[in-house]
Amino acid sequence: MSYTLIDYFKEFHSLKQKHNLSANAQACYFSILGEFNAARFPEQLSISDRELKTLAGLKSVATAHDAKRILKNLNLIDFQSGRGAQGTTWYRLCTEHLPNINRTLTEHSPNIKRTLSEHSSRCNTSLSIVNREDVKTLDKKTTTTTTTTARARDTYLIDNIIEYWEESRFGRLDFELISELDLLVKKYGEEEIKAAMNAAKRANGKPQGVSFDFFKAVLENRLNPKKPKGAVSDERSIEEEDPRAKWQFSD
Repeated sequence: MSYTLIDYFKEFHSLKQKHNLSANAQACYFSILGEFNAARFPEQLSISDRELKTLAGLKSVATAHDAKRILKNLNLIDFQSGRGAQGTTWYRLCTEHLPNINRTLTEHSPNIKRTLSEHSSRCNTSLSIVNREDVKTLDKKTTTTTTTTARARDTYLIDNIIEYWEESRFGRLDFELISELDLLVKKYGEEEIKAAMNAAKRANGKPQGVSFDFFKAVLENRLNPKKPKGAVSDERSIEEEDPRAKWQFSD
């Protein structure tokens, strides 16, 4: 079973709430995760301690070594160390804690609407022959099913947008940017976000180097276009601005 970047982010956020992770450990994890994401999540990946120190912005190799030990003890990663700071260390992302049911719903999301329709038809038939207490029970079950399905649909949607972002070869996304992108997708919809990404790509002239801030600025301008300075809104404004233009509108 393959997992996506958002799956690892959610699992890390859950563990972060339970454990008091240091800033060094967090920087170390996101650096390792970023390298796996760039390589499209292979089974294992090699990173030396010196490289990890540079990627995470840590002060020393010893600090990087301590940080990755903390991550290993939490079962977020596993690694086999090489010799010395320049030695190759092979890393693996642990998936034991990742929830299988959420992933299953995501993989089968194209069938969610059909399943919901069939489920609603069965519920409507059953409601006609049960008493009021059974109706309350069915309402609770339907609400639970709808909530679970909505979460699965949202997960599928943001996964799709992240994949489109990576295929466009834009700048890297970290946890905060993915969270902000998720909110934008929920607010404006998948089609509008993709259209803004395409517009940002055209405005930049090439896909490489498109930052999140630039994309967001393009999105905001699409939703609320800014009028050019000195733009004239109607004929009356033209007359007031330039008396010589009055003859154009005279009877």
